[in-house]
Amino acid sequence: MKVKICGVATLDDAVFLSQIGIDMIGIVNEPSSPRFAKREFNRIVKSKVDKPVVGVTVRGSLSLQAEDMLQVHRVLSLEEISSLTTLNISNFIFYVPASEEGKEYLKDLASAGVKNILVDSPRKGEKTSFKVAKEILDVFPEAGVAGGITPLNVMDFVRLNPGWIDVSSGVESYPGKKDHDKVMKIKEAVRNGV
Repeated sequence: MKVKICGVATLDDAVFLSQIGIDMIGIVNEPSSPRFAKREFNRIVKSKVDKPVVGVTVRGSLSLQAEDMLQVHRVLSLEEISSLTTLNISNFIFYVPASEEGKEYLKDLASAGVKNILVDSPRKGEKTSFKVAKEILDVFPEAGVAGGITPLNVMDFVRLNPGWIDVSSGVESYPGKKDHDKVMKIKEAVRNGV
């Protein structure tokens, strides 16, 4: 199982995450986020780490720039979904809300050939529904799971057996600054099952 740490906003944190073997480094390029970093930061991080850099956008365009992958953290319109055939979608991660509506939305994404998905809470600050996440993982076992993961509850998410977990605020000292001890606890829990 892989680990993505998201909301990275300092070069020090990015280098630390790469050095300890975190699998993906997520950088939020959405101006409304308290973890916002300009896309130029993605380029800087990419030059200093040996792990994939994932740019995260909500309202931005569906275009890769300096990052290895782009995570689109919104529900796409049917028009946007139909345009996915013009993209190399293997370089994208698509958000799917852990809800009944999300399961229907997933059918639209799957019909466009999407395989890289992140199941997350439909509302900020809420924990992901394990029931819905499990139903989605039964169909997409390589999907990632996010939404309220902390060192205290990470094993509940690991037991879902996703392809990867995505953690942001659960390993922070404050928005954008990662607590290295908390990150290590997540990493150890995922790697060792404790």
